[in-house]
Amino acid sequence: MKFNIIGAGKLGINLAYALQANRLAQINAIYSRSFKSAEKAIAALGAGQAVSALRELPQAELTLITTSDDAIASTAAMLAENNQLPVNSIVAHCSGVLSAEALKPLKNQGCHIASIHPLKAFLINALCKDVFKNCYCAAEGDARAVACLTALLSSLGARVVTVFPDKKAAYHAAAVMASNYLATLAQNAMELLIGSGLTHKAAQEMTTQLMHSSLTNLLNNPNPREVLTGPLARGDFNTIKMHLDAIKSPDANHLYRAAALATLGLTSLDSDMIASLRSLLET
Repeated sequence: MKFNIIGAGKLGINLAYALQANRLAQINAIYSRSFKSAEKAIAALGAGQAVSALRELPQAELTLITTSDDAIASTAAMLAENNQLPVNSIVAHCSGVLSAEALKPLKNQGCHIASIHPLKAFLINALCKDVFKNCYCAAEGDARAVACLTALLSSLGARVVTVFPDKKAAYHAAAVMASNYLATLAQNAMELLIGSGLTHKAAQEMTTQLMHSSLTNLLNNPNPREVLTGPLARGDFNTIKMHLDAIKSPDANHLYRAAALATLGLTSLDSDMIASLRSLLET
């Protein structure tokens, strides 16, 4: 199977490399808004060709659109306008929030469409043929397209799950909360530690080690209620009040309050204590 990649970002390059290195599919060409990016991607893959215009993509059985979310619909429209994709070929985008319907113009021309979203943060400077091993990938779309992508990704060691097309925004919000906002929590925790007199290095190591131990606890016991510790779980009203007084940054203070309010439902505190804490946090 020959395939094209549209979008020479981290995901596109890693996906192309894994498919090529495992001999599951053969890279045909890569198009990116930046021709230099496409050339760099081809150099990293050691196969295929970079093209400078979308219309220059050679025909392929599989087209993977790995652009930003905002560019997917316009890319599909341009491909449809050029009428350049073979009938019965498979087209998939990799957005976490958009459904396969973003590719509807291509479906109307006889292509099989799908969306596939790997739940992982990728790097470019460490390409590995096993990068998709045990990686969860959320898929939805036409049966034929989903079946083809599931077979390819499963051969890469990925775990493919299906999601409801109309619930992709909620799915993606969950992914963002679990991954992207860890960096936000880490940065705010580090700033508080540095403000308490620690060096940047010590603050960084303490924060990441603590986060790692908490994630390890969740891996060993995936019930958040059972692994929750700390002053909120114990109902230490005065401790939490001292925290709020100590956090001078408005953004960090708001983040602490929002996280604590969202955590109240995980505690086994009685209703009176929950009410008292809620009042404190909302004040």
